[in-house]
Amino acid sequence: GVVDVLSDQPVWSDTAFYLLCIVLAAGVFVWLARRDRNTKGFPEGLALAVCLIAGGVASLPVMRDFFVYGHDLAFHLTRIESIKDGLLSGRFPVRIDPTFLNGYGYASSVMYGDLLLYIPALFRLCGVSMMVSWQAFIVLLNVTTAYLTYRAVKAWTGKAEVGLIAGVTYTLGIYRLMTLFTRAAAGEALAMLFYPLVIAGIVQVVTQNKGTKWLVIGMTGMLQTHLISLQIAAIGCALYTLLCVVLRKTSWRAIGRLCAAAGITILINLWFLVPLLTFSSLDLDIFQQGKQIWLYAAYLPQLFASFVNPYAGMTTFPGTTVEMPLSVGLLLGLGLVMFLFVSYQKREKRLDDTALYAIGRGAAIFLIGIVLELLGT
Repeated sequence: GVVDVLSDQPVWSDTAFYLLCIVLAAGVFVWLARRDRNTKGFPEGLALAVCLIAGGVASLPVMRDFFVYGHDLAFHLTRIESIKDGLLSGRFPVRIDPTFLNGYGYASSVMYGDLLLYIPALFRLCGVSMMVSWQAFIVLLNVTTAYLTYRAVKAWTGKAEVGLIAGVTYTLGIYRLMTLFTRAAAGEALAMLFYPLVIAGIVQVVTQNKGTKWLVIGMTGMLQTHLISLQIAAIGCALYTLLCVVLRKTSWRAIGRLCAAAGITILINLWFLVPLLTFSSLDLDIFQQGKQIWLYAAYLPQLFASFVNPYAGMTTFPGTTVEMPLSVGLLLGLGLVMFLFVSYQKREKRLDDTALYAIGRGAAIFLIGIVLELLGT
């Protein structure tokens, strides 16, 4: 059976929280409108409005009065509640999450960065319900993803229009939405907030002789959200830097700035790295779990799938199309191909080099995966 528990008086401060969010959003738009009145060029208020719309569209699955099931949703909601309970017990930062394992606690925060999860935890401390805290956090994540991507790509290319297109398309990418809602992989979804910053940052440092701001922020964000994403980004940056060195598209001064950025990133994250490395050195049997790569290989149809599950509530699925998509989506993929063609015709050299590197790296990873699967490694 189903039991509904109702209260005869207000329990949460959700209504006041909604009103506060509306007032804050309106205040930001009023401030931008006044600032853009005397600004030449692309208005920042318009960019923020577009990012807000894109983030709202990306957040539609959570805008209802119940939780939408995701594979890891319960785990990440428990992380948020544990941070709230840890703060209430007087601990900051929270290292041993007290809510896990029926109150015995769990060292999730030591091994798994949760800095951004303090945002919904603070909502909970203010009396907002867990559901509304999660909803607000997802909306904030999606809008911020669109806006930060816009700012990073604008700083990289010097073109606000290109940045805005990148922000909207990246935010609405099918793989990102699948990660956020189907898998409910909050750590990975948060890390995807920082991928554009890392891409723009590594190009600026290595080939454009610019500062390290975007790269340091991007790498710090990944370290504090998802270590596997950090490793993927670091490998990509290393390969890009090596390629630029071989093709003589960089300088030793740029390499020095890159090393300085790495050092700054490590220093400002020592408070997280030291406990992580200390626990990692213990005999906890967490690094000895062997995995067969071929058991986790991707099916070819996954690279072209545009939907998560096209067969609704069926219990049996024909073929492999029930697998989660790994593509950016067919329409977006065609748009990217057209963009590369147009940019090549107009000889946008700064965009060509990075785009060709990204395509080459993706093709190489795809071919390596096929070889490993054929070998049964």
